[in-house]
Amino acid sequence: QRRSLADALSRHAAMFTERPGVTHVLQHEIDTGDARPWGCNPRPLSVHKRALLDKALDEMLDTGAVRPSQSPWAFPVVLAPKKDGTARLCVDYRRLNEMTKRDAYPFPSIESIMYSLGTAKVFTTLDCSRGFLQIQVAPDDVQKTAFTCHRGLFEFTRLPFGLSNSPSSFQRLMDIVLGDAKFNFAMAYMDDVVVFSNSFEEHLTHLEIVLSRMWEAGLTINPDKVQLAASRVNLLGFIVDNGTLKPNDDKLGAILNYPAPRDVKSLQRFLGMVGFYRQFIPGCAELAQPLNQLLRKNSRWIWGREHDAAFASLAKAIADTASLHLPDLNRHFVVQTDASDYGVGAVLLQEHDGQLRPVAFASRTLTPPERNYSVTEKEGLAVMFALKKFDLYLDGTTFVIQTDHAALTWIQRLKEPAGRLARWALTLQRYSYTVEYRKGSSNKVADALSRAPQDGGREEETRPVGGEERGRGGRIPPCAGEKHPAFAGTRENGWEEGKQPEFVAVVGRATREQRIVAWGEVVSKEELVEAQGADGFCQRVLGKLAEIAVDTGNADGRIGAPFDSYLLGEDGLLLRYIPAIDEEEGNDPPFRVVIPRKLRRKFIRYFHDSALAGHGSGSKTFHKLCRVATWPGVRQDVFRYCRSCPACQKAKPRGGKPPGLMQPVMSHYPWEIVACDIVGPLPRSPRGNQYLLVITDHFSKWVELYPLRKLVSERIWEKLLDTFLRFGTPKCLVSDNASYFTSKVFVDSCLALNIKHKRTTPYHPQANITERVNRNLKSMLIALTERHRDWDEHVVEMGFATRTTVNRSTGFTPAFLNLGKELPSPLENGLRNSDGVSGGPLSTYAAGLKSRLTGALHGARENLDAARIEQAVQYDKSHRHLEYNVGDLVLRRMHPLSNAACGFAASLAPKWDGPYEVSTRVSRLTYRLTRPNATEESGPVHVTDLKVYYLRDQDGDGREAADEDRESPVSAGRQAQSGARMKRGGRTVHDTVGEFTSNRSSCRHYNLRRRV
Repeated sequence: QRRSLADALSRHAAMFTERPGVTHVLQHEIDTGDARPWGCNPRPLSVHKRALLDKALDEMLDTGAVRPSQSPWAFPVVLAPKKDGTARLCVDYRRLNEMTKRDAYPFPSIESIMYSLGTAKVFTTLDCSRGFLQIQVAPDDVQKTAFTCHRGLFEFTRLPFGLSNSPSSFQRLMDIVLGDAKFNFAMAYMDDVVVFSNSFEEHLTHLEIVLSRMWEAGLTINPDKVQLAASRVNLLGFIVDNGTLKPNDDKLGAILNYPAPRDVKSLQRFLGMVGFYRQFIPGCAELAQPLNQLLRKNSRWIWGREHDAAFASLAKAIADTASLHLPDLNRHFVVQTDASDYGVGAVLLQEHDGQLRPVAFASRTLTPPERNYSVTEKEGLAVMFALKKFDLYLDGTTFVIQTDHAALTWIQRLKEPAGRLARWALTLQRYSYTVEYRKGSSNKVADALSRAPQDGGREEETRPVGGEERGRGGRIPPCAGEKHPAFAGTRENGWEEGKQPEFVAVVGRATREQRIVAWGEVVSKEELVEAQGADGFCQRVLGKLAEIAVDTGNADGRIGAPFDSYLLGEDGLLLRYIPAIDEEEGNDPPFRVVIPRKLRRKFIRYFHDSALAGHGSGSKTFHKLCRVATWPGVRQDVFRYCRSCPACQKAKPRGGKPPGLMQPVMSHYPWEIVACDIVGPLPRSPRGNQYLLVITDHFSKWVELYPLRKLVSERIWEKLLDTFLRFGTPKCLVSDNASYFTSKVFVDSCLALNIKHKRTTPYHPQANITERVNRNLKSMLIALTERHRDWDEHVVEMGFATRTTVNRSTGFTPAFLNLGKELPSPLENGLRNSDGVSGGPLSTYAAGLKSRLTGALHGARENLDAARIEQAVQYDKSHRHLEYNVGDLVLRRMHPLSNAACGFAASLAPKWDGPYEVSTRVSRLTYRLTRPNATEESGPVHVTDLKVYYLRDQDGDGREAADEDRESPVSAGRQAQSGARMKRGGRTVHDTVGEFTSNRSSCRHYNLRRRV
């Protein structure tokens, strides 16, 4: 393992350095609006501090993080001492932070990070080298970071400490770098990164992905702060060890050695440190109550004996903290709740090693109005508190609520709940749960939490209690990633009672309807001999062998064709001799068992469906099976079975060229067909815009661009109407299936103007010409925009550039096809000589304009036709023609999304869904589908999202009919000899099944009448 880990790290050795890297992913912007620059004089420093500042400043200058400045801004320097005696150069940016608009980018909570670790067993922690300095400050904002000292004025080119939005920028950077790895196998809290996996081999893959992404982003890692492939790591102040979580001993030591507070601020610091580990401290709220009294408004600071006792009790409770178990998303949760006159308490548990272990604790004191609740209402309040506190764990799962109040379900039975009770009933309906009544003596943990309100608790043993009652609100099914029980052999797979297979495969994400079994023994030899005796084909061969066995006239011991390759084994099995094709393939035994008709499906199922077979292709399954068995027509049976396997059809991609030839949209004049689409969301501009509405004329390629704040149908239609009233109402409007294009307002508006609204097929946007325009616009934005938030300032320029550029398909500019003239740029106006140009009569100008437009439209149509033909030829080279008829069975491509909270990965989900039946043929490329025996139709589905579904026949041996000619040995020999040739190790060989050799001398030395 060390060698494998060293190899993985050696590929990225250059990024393990204390010198900060420079990322190109993003830059830090300091948005101060119209605030005026602020400056101050340098603060005086002692000789010793000047020396420390000089050293720190020289290091910053050497790395390029700081440079001399001529900025109107100037902020004072602050030296922060380090553990090694040196100092960190910091700047007092408090005045700048007051002027800066806050970046509200979210940080992951420590709870969500620990929740993501789940059942991981191998961890690696990484720390970015001087993290903030790896992000560049936007060039326009560099001068705002200027600081003044005894050596002059300097400014940061890299992100400094002390800026209010620095943490947000770094968290945004790490989230972008990790991408889809976040929550799946990696998490980052600013510059602290943790990679977690269930095995060492899996961990190497995950670590390689994270390191590669950080390297591509230009980040470096501090080698002194790395923990590699460890089972126990220090993470964010906690120790993660073998599925448990406990406080860091060093952090606890700082709390234990904390001196008794002498004022409000020191008490706040102490309680803040204690609160960080409150989930580990039993009775935290009650123990801290006397200290909290000193923090109340208008409270006098009088430290007495009760405060000393509370301070000592908290210190002792911290020293006795217990560990919590990390949540396992494949196990059910148990919630225990209870309420007292003073508070409510809850504990979240999961079963480990046969006992319920704590995952999280929670409690709080009751407010004065809540203390007036009835006993039942307090119990209900405890459940509501638990659901809110543990929602991260419980949402989307099925769990058990254990409480010591049997009347809790009255909330669900209220016919007309109102006020608080209505809110509680509505909250309960979101969850899928069962309620178990537990006596107070069995509900020790939650009971103690409620009577001594706390934020944590100690581990207690619980036992299941009968009387289960399912909640009416429990209707949400479990997550797709929930672990299902293994499925043993059943009669569905052809097994009888008492003849189950010896072992089964545990299938990670099998649905409950799927029964996938690995067999240790498909069938016993006795059953096989009995089945051969009852099979028609085997009876004929055995009869022929019996005749020849008593034929003393056959001196050389050979059986005449076509039975010369069959013999009877010592155990009574009918075998067939199939010699190896070449000497290199001599591992396979030359004698293969002849399988009777009734058992053939079982053998194919074992070599294809079982966990040991892995649903291989037809050729792979064929070669595996033929190493031990054979029968006439085996290749056709295997390939037909594999082709009609439902699991394979839904899990495997479609091979070959994608279907669907190009069907170009034809338009004949400007503004006949108009397409529209939305680009975004883009960074919110100072004017509040986040989206760009793009309207394109299909014929002339004229583009209209409108920045939008929100995607509202009414606002989008206003912009479309503005365009139509200037250029004319189109016959057809093309858009995608977004809700703002399919709303009632939008549809009714199209009908009112007699516009035919066509929508592209879902997941097939190529039919919308605006998609290509969007790509060009994004390229322009990248080239023109330095500050991403100012993108809408360039919309007018982009529109002009697009309208005045010759389109390759039409051969003209959109402006000329629309207006009959080119739109001059400012430079053209400056260079154009207008002297001597006389204006003629309007009739002459109109005639010339008409002539130009007529010629341009005619030429554009010819160019468009030629372009369509050329595009269709190129497109059709990589596609194939495929059409379905009404009634055909098909599978529909799925587009699932990963859900880390439920442990569901889109990459492991089936690729196809079905079968469906083609109910309507909308066009040559789109169809409507229904479920078999159903009437409700789906929306239009493009042919690229469909593939043929092969329905498996129900015949016992996997064949549609029993063909007597096929069951004859002569026919079987012809089938085997004419079988498809397959590649093996670069050599072309015949199929290994049933080679009825015409050269019978190859087995002449065998006495086929004796038993072997």
